[in-house]
Amino acid sequence: MGLIDYAWALSLQKDDTKVKIIEDLTIDQPLLKADDLGFTIKLATPKFLEDGSVNFMGYDFDNNIAGKVRIGRLFRASIFHLSTHTLLPFSDQKNFLKKSDSNVEAFVKSLITDTYVNAYLQAKCPSSLIDTAYANAFAFQKIKLPSRI
Repeated sequence: MGLIDYAWALSLQKDDTKVKIIEDLTIDQPLLKADDLGFTIKLATPKFLEDGSVNFMGYDFDNNIAGKVRIGRLFRASIFHLSTHTLLPFSDQKNFLKKSDSNVEAFVKSLITDTYVNAYLQAKCPSSLIDTAYANAFAFQKIKLPSRI
């Protein structure tokens, strides 16, 4: 099973007319973009480094079973999270986040939608929360110091 097939197997959005899932070798983080038909989920791909390790989503992992398990958790969390965004009752409001929003407005809107996503996952796919918690732990490692916020 390839990366895209695995992503579709995990995706909570099963309607391929509302979302496209593609690989993008140029990005480090998965992206969700609104388009004319619905949404496109762009997936980051693992990159093999010269020292034999694997870089995925900006993190380096050993190229062994434990490293592959960690990469799998991050990958699954990103698919669960982004595909759930496409199911939100207000997902048809593609301009929910506007370029004109201040940083605070954008942060609040993002916080609201992510809270809804997590509540949806908890209700519909509780097993996904293990991968989500793991991914959040990685993200918190890169959070800015309070003095820089």
